[in-house]
Amino acid sequence: MVLFFENTASCCDCKISEHISSEVTFPLRLDEEGAVTLAKVLSVCVVSFACDKVLNENLTGLRAGNLDIFKNADIFGDGYFTVGASLALYLIGGEKERKTALSVVESFVETGLITGVIKLGFGRRRPDSGFDAFAFEPFGLKNDSFPSGHTAVAFSTAAVLAKAYNIGLITYPLAACAGFARIYKEKHWLSDVFLGAVIGTIIGNIHETANEKTVKTYLEYNGTEMSFIIRNKF
Repeated sequence: MVLFFENTASCCDCKISEHISSEVTFPLRLDEEGAVTLAKVLSVCVVSFACDKVLNENLTGLRAGNLDIFKNADIFGDGYFTVGASLALYLIGGEKERKTALSVVESFVETGLITGVIKLGFGRRRPDSGFDAFAFEPFGLKNDSFPSGHTAVAFSTAAVLAKAYNIGLITYPLAACAGFARIYKEKHWLSDVFLGAVIGTIIGNIHETANEKTVKTYLEYNGTEMSFIIRNKF
């Protein structure tokens, strides 16, 4: 009997374009229940627009208080921090850590590209610009408030790490703190952060699904070949 394993994906495979295609078109593949859930989430995002100005004004009196402890939490969505931490994980960890680090970096790139296109299309003014919450100038290169890129990156990273190590109770709250910091520092409105969290969570989870390995196992016995497909994570 001959046992042969063929691994169709290695830890150095980079399929960012394939992942982005899967992430952008995923609403078309949702079943009825999934479509309803997505519609509900997006409706909450629309409602959050009405709270943008009120929340921003109410935080004004708190910005010099004890909540300052959260103002630097947006580092969890910073590109340098994300790539640097992933590099450290890649260098000091084992095979699983290397694959996780690569997944984090790939999801970071994918999140940046997708949110960048949306930002450009909406051209929303940031809270610290002095403009109203409904000030939009599509295709204005300096108007990039909607959605929050930091929040999206924080949540995409949180999703990848949560699936890899089952630590969602830690990663998602940290990502939420990053989103709050962006509002607290008047860099984003509530609706920017909410949509960024949704996008990041979706990308992190879809990326991880698309990045699963497919292992083909062939068994030959007395001239008869049997093939098994096994899908596994890391």
